[in-house]
Amino acid sequence: MSPRKNVNNQPAAQKLLDSLPTHSVVLDKYGHAWQSGSIYWYRAFRVTPEPFSSWDLAFSFPITVIHTPKETK
Repeated sequence: MSPRKNVNNQPAAQKLLDSLPTHSVVLDKYGHAWQSGSIYWYRAFRVTPEPFSSWDLAFSFPITVIHTPKETK
């Protein structure tokens, strides 16, 4: 697992979210886990997913990266 990275403001959080590869997982300020899809973020463990853009999710800062997938060769 990659080291945790914490971002504490909306512009920096959005920039970080946009830079992460698909299937990355982050925690928001409420402790909710979010996983990235191809262009949206989906809340983990939710029966009816409500996709968020990186702009929307960035308002739930601080954002903590808890997983980035390893690239396969």
